[in-house]
Amino acid sequence: MNLKIVFIVFLFLSAITSNRCVSQWQNISDTALGNILFCKFISPQNGWLINLSNTSEQGLLKTTNNGMTWTKILDHPAGTFNWLLGFDFLDDSIGYAFSTRLTHCFRTLNGGRTWETVGCPTDVYPGYPTAKIFSKNLTYYGSAVEFNRSIDSMQTWQVTHRFPFTELRQPTYRFVFLSTDTIIACGGLPNFLIEPWNGTKECYKSTDGGFDWLPTLYDTLANGYATAFANTIVGYTFSTLSPTQLLHYKTHKTTDGGNSWFQIPATIDTGVVQVTDAYFKNPDEGFITGGAVAHSSDGGLTWHTIPGISGAYMSWPDSLHGWIVGSNGRIFRTTTGGLVPALFASFTGKHTGGTRVRLDWQTRSETNTAGFHLQRRTESDTVFADISPLIPGQGTTSEPSDYSFTDTTATINRWYYRLKVMPLTGDAHYSNTILVDVTTGVTSGLTQYEYKLEQNFPNPFNPSTEIRYQTSEVSHVSLMVFDLLGREVARLVDEVKQPGEFSVGWDASAFSSGIYFYRLHTGAFIQTKRMILMR
Repeated sequence: MNLKIVFIVFLFLSAITSNRCVSQWQNISDTALGNILFCKFISPQNGWLINLSNTSEQGLLKTTNNGMTWTKILDHPAGTFNWLLGFDFLDDSIGYAFSTRLTHCFRTLNGGRTWETVGCPTDVYPGYPTAKIFSKNLTYYGSAVEFNRSIDSMQTWQVTHRFPFTELRQPTYRFVFLSTDTIIACGGLPNFLIEPWNGTKECYKSTDGGFDWLPTLYDTLANGYATAFANTIVGYTFSTLSPTQLLHYKTHKTTDGGNSWFQIPATIDTGVVQVTDAYFKNPDEGFITGGAVAHSSDGGLTWHTIPGISGAYMSWPDSLHGWIVGSNGRIFRTTTGGLVPALFASFTGKHTGGTRVRLDWQTRSETNTAGFHLQRRTESDTVFADISPLIPGQGTTSEPSDYSFTDTTATINRWYYRLKVMPLTGDAHYSNTILVDVTTGVTSGLTQYEYKLEQNFPNPFNPSTEIRYQTSEVSHVSLMVFDLLGREVARLVDEVKQPGEFSVGWDASAFSSGIYFYRLHTGAFIQTKRMILMR
């Protein structure tokens, strides 16, 4: 199986949080759905998804009530490589679905009530396959090597173009359809077999429906992933610089419809986003997913991770309604455009004597922010309580704003504080939690821990390695190891931890050489890193 497909499947293996609203996103997850591979909504009510599950619900599922409930409309065919891998729907009636290695392909003309077997494209390297139905007669299919067209309602397929192979294996492309004739293909490949790592990124453009393609971008030390266009002129394509540095990636932008590309100095504030999907509602505002989820309001230059939500793929039938999906039935939904009421630059607390604790915070930007409530709890409490009136926010601004509040009733204790952000409309959003120690009556020198997962050491290793991590508050912690197929092979931590820095070892004597991934999940924090066992 293509290594990049395996890696994407792995990205789905992260757990969900409990049902709640965070940053204008509602958690409507259902673990019975299994690992969701792809979804598409054609309206705020009607959508489809593909999942891999150990239950009878695996296959192609449909919703008619905004994703709240799902009904199976097409089973997976039997066989290891016959999983449904992709699909597209033109409307509520016409749809097409295809399986891994294109062993089975299906068509429906009545919204999934009945299906018939139809032709499959001939591509033996499916990569990240994309099907696009423009009409009952015209459908495109593109993937790693070939671009195909069907003009007889998906009954038969014609190869219109073969993309060149590069390096040691075929590249794989993501396709953006700007019209029936204008198509953008961006992709590439990682080369894990030669050091230093030297992946490639390529973009092509066709203006004749996929017959002729002109190269528009070639970049080394980059590996193509997601591509998204805000309109027919402005688009973005994302690349990972190195498989060992998932946080750092290149972003290229086009302002002439994909005829040429230029790199922009994109940055992200925190977390890891191995960009697997992207969406721009206009040239300035967009979202990226890939484990964590991040938002940009300045044309992709700065990205801010959204706490509490994660996933691998998105679907937006319009600019207000969006869904993010991932493993273990994870589904987040927004009906307000996914706007984050406040992006925080910092939040700190300091004991200033007696029963006084000063809290200071700065926002990078605010969107329809009514204001803030300070909340507090002790170590033994499980619920936060408001301790301040509404502190007015700035409404909507892209400029930094500074705030301060003094808690005058902080008796001797260890106090946990957080901010409850109140938008003008919608649900509250919460900051991270900080700890202030008032047990001594003077300013505490307590170390302020943060959620953090460090790179294992040594790496590569044989046969043992050490993994260090931090937690910032009392929370349940799981630290698991997965193989390249996304299977859990070890559970190193699965218990409630106090705030602090921890270390755990993994003895891999019983495992074969290869690439493994370890994932830390605690509260809303999820982070994954890669390690190599080399015998």
